[in-house]
Formats: sequence, structure tokens, C-alpha cells
Amino acid sequence: MNEKEKLTRKKEYEKCKKEFKRGVIVTAIYILASTILSYYLGYKKTYPDMKLIFGFPDWIFYAVLIPWIAIVIYTIYFAFKMED
Repeated sequence: MNEKEKLTRKKEYEKCKKEFKRGVIVTAIYILASTILSYYLGYKKTYPDMKLIFGFPDWIFYAVLIPWIAIVIYTIYFAFKMED
């Protein structure tokens, strides 16, 4: 392997490492936010206190569906933003 190939591979490796770190951080934030919101919005609610949003209890809508939709949108954005 010549020096040019080594440099190219090193650049690719550094880029992959950067993208991996970004993915881990975003996923950790998603899991943390979803867990904390689920706990505070739904832990001590009784059935009569729950409101339904599109057929889901409100705490599931705000703590699970909204963060999930947000991370899917971020993933799609990031996939189109990546360079070759």
C-alpha cells in the first residue's frame, strides 16, 4: 500500500469515527429524553387523568412518538448530508 492509499484510508477512517460519535451522541440524547419524559409525564398518571391524542395516551405521544419522529427526521437529514 502506497502513501496515497494510506492517507485516503486514514481520512475515511477519521470521517467514519466522526459520524459514529455523532450517531452515538444523538442516540443517547434520544434515549435519555424519551426515558425522562416517559417517567415525568406518565409514571403516576391514573387512567382517568390520561388524555388521548390520535388514540395514544398523551404521555406516549409526547415521550415516545414525538422523539421517535424527530430522530427519524434527523437520520434522513444526516443521510442526505453525508458526503462520499
